[in-house]
Amino acid sequence: MNEVITHLLISAVFGALGAILRILVTLKKYHEIYKSMRRESFLTYAVCAVVIGVFSGIILDFGMIGSFLAGYAGVDLMKGYYAAFKKTKINVRRN
Repeated sequence: MNEVITHLLISAVFGALGAILRILVTLKKYHEIYKSMRRESFLTYAVCAVVIGVFSGIILDFGMIGSFLAGYAGVDLMKGYYAAFKKTKINVRRN
C-alpha cells in the first residue's frame, strides 16, 4: 500500500513541476506582451494550473517524465477550454 501512495505522490509532484514550468513560460510571454499583470489574476491562474497539473500527472501516469509532460499539457488544456467557452455564445429563444 505504501508503494502505491509513494508512486501517486511522485506522479503528483512531477505533474505539479510540469505545471509550474508552464506557468513560468506563460508569465514570460505575458510580460513581454503586456508588461504588467494583476496579482490576483495570476495567483488564481497559478493555483488552478498546479491543481490541474497534479491531477493530470496522476491520471496520465507514464513514469516521471510522462507525469511532468502531463502536468505541462494539462495547463494547455485549461487554456484551450477557456478559449473555447469564451468564444461560445448561447442564444435562448423564448416562445
